[in-house]
Amino acid sequence: CMVNNAAFFAKDNLSNVKKSTLEKFFSINCIGPIIIAQNYQKIFGTKAGNIVNMLDYSALSIPDNFFSYNLSKASLLYATQMLARIMAPNIRVNGIAPGYVLQSFMQTSESFEKKYRNSPLKTGTTPKEIAKTVEFIIRTKSITGQVIILDGGKNLMRAEYN
Repeated sequence: CMVNNAAFFAKDNLSNVKKSTLEKFFSINCIGPIIIAQNYQKIFGTKAGNIVNMLDYSALSIPDNFFSYNLSKASLLYATQMLARIMAPNIRVNGIAPGYVLQSFMQTSESFEKKYRNSPLKTGTTPKEIAKTVEFIIRTKSITGQVIILDGGKNLMRAEYN
């Protein structure tokens, strides 16, 4: 199993997005995982395997902030589904889309807690839950092309990602 967790994350919006910024986001968040999947297929060929792409719940909720990041993760979501179809039956490709997991340098502890508590389940996810979801994907032979959302229901609210 190969878990693709590389990502570039920064805040921008339509009014300040630049071509160079879009290229950086897409290169790391979408193009890189596609090239890795291509090489994974070359290495493993007809052997059974798994690719798990780490997405983001915001790729499904279309927020206005983090424009380039969300656009690149939404593209990776679509690429995940395409790759699943192309690489079947030997290699299964799925995604995990977590919500708030770890506090970033861009937020205080209070704002981080407020964000994940503002969800239907009043909680976010943990690295341990993500690892268990990867294990579930590996063990479940009938799953491919799926995205499992671990966000406490935040995506149901279509809330801003800010």
